[in-house]
Amino acid sequence: MQPPLLPPRRPRPPLIGTAFALLVGFGFGGTAHLPVGRLPEASADDASCPGLVRDANQAIEECVKTHDLSRARDALRILDRASKLCTDDIEVPFLEGIAQSQLGNGDGVRSAREKCERLAIARALELNRPRSDGPNAPHVLFLEAIVHRQFGNKPGDAAATIRRLKNRDPDFRPEGVTALLFLSLLEFSAQLMQGDDADGALAQARAAQAVAGRNVSRFDAATHRVGKILSATHRFLDAQPLLEDLAKRYPLDAEVRFDLAGVYADQFHFEPAVDAWKETIRLLGSPGVNPRLVDLLSDAPMRLGVCLAGSKRPDEGPAVGKRQLLAYTEAHPNDSRGWYFLAKVEVDYLDDPDAAITHFERARSLDSACEKSLRELYKLYATVRRDDGKAKALEEDVEKGSKSRADEMKRRQRTRPDGSNGCY
Repeated sequence: MQPPLLPPRRPRPPLIGTAFALLVGFGFGGTAHLPVGRLPEASADDASCPGLVRDANQAIEECVKTHDLSRARDALRILDRASKLCTDDIEVPFLEGIAQSQLGNGDGVRSAREKCERLAIARALELNRPRSDGPNAPHVLFLEAIVHRQFGNKPGDAAATIRRLKNRDPDFRPEGVTALLFLSLLEFSAQLMQGDDADGALAQARAAQAVAGRNVSRFDAATHRVGKILSATHRFLDAQPLLEDLAKRYPLDAEVRFDLAGVYADQFHFEPAVDAWKETIRLLGSPGVNPRLVDLLSDAPMRLGVCLAGSKRPDEGPAVGKRQLLAYTEAHPNDSRGWYFLAKVEVDYLDDPDAAITHFERARSLDSACEKSLRELYKLYATVRRDDGKAKALEEDVEKGSKSRADEMKRRQRTRPDGSNGCY
């Protein structure tokens, strides 16, 4: 019997699991749902302006809590009236920017930021302060951070901007500032991981843990990110207890269970991996699961098949794993990975090199950029099914195309939603 089948490399799903995203209070990878905090006590010299600003703030808070975008539009209508009465109140364009961020309108946020900056500069000059105080006013920096994170794909710049804000005014809307900093750090961590900077990614995830403080849901979301990074960098013994603890406390989170199953599989602990993959599949079939998460983790049945093949349980093993992988390839005939792992079961466990060649060739035809299929075919044609002509052609293909395939792998890792190379 061959050595245990190497489990497939798992994708790196987005930074926060669905359940955690809801607990934190943000939309899953969408607009920046930021708690904007309570306004200070209004001035008594113009009751209409503070009243309108309070109404707009309340509408935005309701939008944040309920995801009802009509409340953001209500806030903009209120703020349009307020802008005619409160021409020098920086809260008006600031809240306009927050409302526009809820609606996903980047140009609207940028316009609001510019209005805030003009008012802040005017105020600085009025107080005989440097003009440079204007662009560094807290309202301006907060909206600038939103633009960086939500519309510029620059979460690192967003985090740096929020830290500048905190240094200038630690008391400015602490709830919203903490929320935006936390989310920016997690997104920056994911971005660094896709760029193969695991150390930087881990540092940002741990920084997010520190920012979360006693907020349990945020801290756990950051811990989940830490667990993902440790797993992806083969520090399985460090990742496993983190993910096991999260799985116990969030038993309905399919993504946590998926990641835990992968950690078991990567250590060839196939029996607990099988249990975790089965639970992942059950959870993904539950009512109300985010369709995006279902799509992202749709290869869980394939990974279950790989682990079933390696399991030593009497009712599991290679034949059961093969049936599972056949069902997966029938459901996903264009996924080269399913054919690759079916071939591996055939050659590593069932001693059927002819079936393995058929499946490896199918995998190769579906995705020639994945080099392992080529190498597996070369081994078979050079040994148990000797064919010198085919072996030589494959060897030349591997050598000539290695650079282009490596470039393609890097491109996929940068652009695929799951951060993987799409091969294994």
